[in-house]
Amino acid sequence: MREIRLCARLNHQNIVPFVGIAWSTLVDLAVLSDLMPRGDVHELLQSERRFERVQNRRFHWRRAASSKEAADEMTTKTSVALDVGRAVSYLHDLSIIHRDLKAKNVLLSASFEAKLSDFGISRVTKLDETMTANVGTIAWIAPEVLTGDRYTTKADIYSFGAFLSEMDTLGTPYATETSTNCEGFSNARIAILVGIHCVGFF
Repeated sequence: MREIRLCARLNHQNIVPFVGIAWSTLVDLAVLSDLMPRGDVHELLQSERRFERVQNRRFHWRRAASSKEAADEMTTKTSVALDVGRAVSYLHDLSIIHRDLKAKNVLLSASFEAKLSDFGISRVTKLDETMTANVGTIAWIAPEVLTGDRYTTKADIYSFGAFLSEMDTLGTPYATETSTNCEGFSNARIAILVGIHCVGFF
């Protein structure tokens, strides 16, 4: 119910619009939202990875120089990043922390406009509230959260950086530091891996 109430109050062009709810029983509630026919950014990155040559890929940081190549492009990584940044800024202005920012939670409209989704673990923050650590997907969680510190909007910004890395490399953050995928590692192991590469700015 909390996710439904939260989704119902959000109104931003870069957040998946809330349409309503559906249920078969009171414990089986589902949030209904607009159809995002282009899928999520994770799927887009996977489809781009199949092209071994960068020249054959269509998802770049900036538009192609020639009009023919530009017509073949769907959108740019820069456009997606700006859309997500606007959504995160809107949430933070409302004192809402998303807490699970990653490519799988960024959906694409028919016109490839990026829209943030999945508010299942988002929280409205109060000044004296301590956020629960160890929520979200481990490879995208800020090191300070993994070590038990308070969850703040800064942790969303860290996750946004991991999302940018995900778009840039077409892979999971820290994939080269782990065997096949980060999900199999403990929070402590990921925190150590993240801490090695993290530049402190807090």
